[in-house]
Formats: sequence, structure tokens, C-alpha cells
Amino acid sequence: MADTFIPVRLSYTGSAVTAIAEYQPGETMQHPGNLNFSGSGRRITGDFSSPAGSVANRTWFQSNVTNGQTMLPVLPNGTSSISGMQLFGATDPENTSIGILQNNGVYVQIMVNATGTGTQLPLLFGTANTERMRFDPSGGWYVGSSSSDPIGTQTVGMYRGAAGTLSAYATGSGPLRLGVASGNQTLETFISNGATTVGTITTNGTTTAYNTSSDYRLKDQVADIDPQAAEARVLAYRPATWIWKSNGQPGKGFIAHEAQAVDPDVATGTKDQVQRVGNIRAANYTLLAERVEEPADLTPYGEDAAWSFTEEVPVYQGMDASFMIADMVAMLQKMRRELDETKAALRALQGA
Repeated sequence: MADTFIPVRLSYTGSAVTAIAEYQPGETMQHPGNLNFSGSGRRITGDFSSPAGSVANRTWFQSNVTNGQTMLPVLPNGTSSISGMQLFGATDPENTSIGILQNNGVYVQIMVNATGTGTQLPLLFGTANTERMRFDPSGGWYVGSSSSDPIGTQTVGMYRGAAGTLSAYATGSGPLRLGVASGNQTLETFISNGATTVGTITTNGTTTAYNTSSDYRLKDQVADIDPQAAEARVLAYRPATWIWKSNGQPGKGFIAHEAQAVDPDVATGTKDQVQRVGNIRAANYTLLAERVEEPADLTPYGEDAAWSFTEEVPVYQGMDASFMIADMVAMLQKMRRELDETKAALRALQGA
């Protein structure tokens, strides 16, 4: 049976005149007034998918001005200042994830949200069909990587965890850089304790200094180091040489846990410490975050989100050998006093 086509009729009202426009299949519909849909839950439908064959077979929005640009304006009504678009992730708008592009008259925002039992998804930005930046539901963000440990995975990028951790990694062919224009400037505050700066990197335009706070006004109960104890600590350290596993290059200095046993201040971390990491996925198995510690609260990731263990990764110890300097100076001063006393005693014997 041949298809039966029924013409479309549109009515519009203007200047107290009601008109009827009738269109046959294949004709271009022109309507001089506004379109107003009565009732609720109405939809404009068409083939917006990817049909077989040419992409041009899709339903499109296009300007009717020859050689004109196509822009889709969205306006608020009356005194409202909010306009935007909501992109739903399922045919049931009451239980799904939502992507939001909104202008509220104060700022423009791109947001992710969910309705009902919908999953709170990460927000991704990309180019060339490749992810370049991500914000996860807990507040962490990634640039150039979806891993929470770009350093450990050697992935070029930056990560900021929900708890405030910030890490960045660059390859040898692309160095990680911080800089200022020139002159005597503070390059970067690299450690702070609330409103108090406790460390800086400064430059005078030629050389660079790495500074930890040492102002007397920050200290109480200042006392001399016990020279006997300082000497005992210095003599207990084991200077060592080694070969680095990463590149086979030689190194020298101290082993963190050995030095820590002599003086806890010179090393950080715990010997043989590891960290359990895993991935967080939504109920539909969408990856929300990877290589993260198990959160105490998964609520920000949406209902039924789950963390699953993937591996244990080492938490390596570090050292700040500058803490040894005070002991070394105290030891040298003690040795100098003893040497001066020995010289004085020898002179006394020689003059007897």
C-alpha cells in the first residue's frame, strides 16, 4: 500500500487576525509567528542520530539567511536572568545524569548533575576525540591525564585531589617549569600553613635560593644543641653509594630509613610503606576515577558507585639532609674547642 501523506496545517494569530497555513510533504514550512506548545512533556523530534550513509542525512538546525552564520540563541523570560541547556543521559529524565550549560546573569557555568538515581558523572574536555582534562565528582581534577598519580605512572599531566593533593609530571623532553620575569622576586610560595608562608623559592635574576622559614619571631625556647649528642648523631650516620634502579646512574648520600633511625627529623615517611589504590565506577560500570585511595564517602560519585582495589603502590621515603647541618656545625665547633684546648696544653708543656 502506498504511503498516504496528510498536509500539515499551522494556525497563527497576529493583529487580531487568525490565519491557517497548509504545507504539503516536501515543502519548506514558513511560520511568521512564535511557536507555542500547549500542555507538558512536548518534544521536537527528528533524526538527530548518525544514520547510515552521509552525516548530512541527520536533522539539522540551519540559518535561512544565505551565507549566514547559524547560532542558537536561548533567552530567559520576564525578569529571570537564567538561560541554558540541559543534556540528559537517558530517556527517563527523572533518573539520569545531566550535563548543564547555563548563564545566570552573574557567570556562565558548565556543570554536571543528576536526577533521582542517576549517576554523577565526571566532566571531560578533549580535542581530536581524546580526553585532555577531567573533573571528577569528588572535586578532583586532571589535566593531560586521568590518573591520580601522574608522577608514578609517568603520564605527562597534573592532578589535584579532592583532599587538596596537587601533583604534576613532565617528561625529560618537556621539562616542568615555573618562572618569573626577572629581578629580585619571589618565584613561588611552595609551602604554607594557613596564612603563614613557611617556604619560598626566590631569585635575584641570576641565582635561585630555596628557603625554609627561620625568622626568630617564629620560634620559642631557642637553645644550643648538645654538642655531645650532635657528635654521636653525626658519627652514627652511614654515608653510602648506590646505583639508581631507574636509569643505572650512580648516587651517593644516605638511606632514608637508616638516617631516620638516627634522627627522625631528617627523613619523612615509613620504611616499606605502601598505599592501596583502586578505581571508582558507577553502577553501569562507567569509570569515574582511577588509581585513588578508597574514599571514606562515595556519595559525591552518585548512588551505587563503588571503589574496587587494583594494586598496592609504594610510598617512598624522602630526606632533607639540611637537618644534619646543625649537628655537623655543633660537632665542628666542639672539635675546634677541643683542638684549641689541646694546643694551649701543648704550649704550656713546651714553656715549662
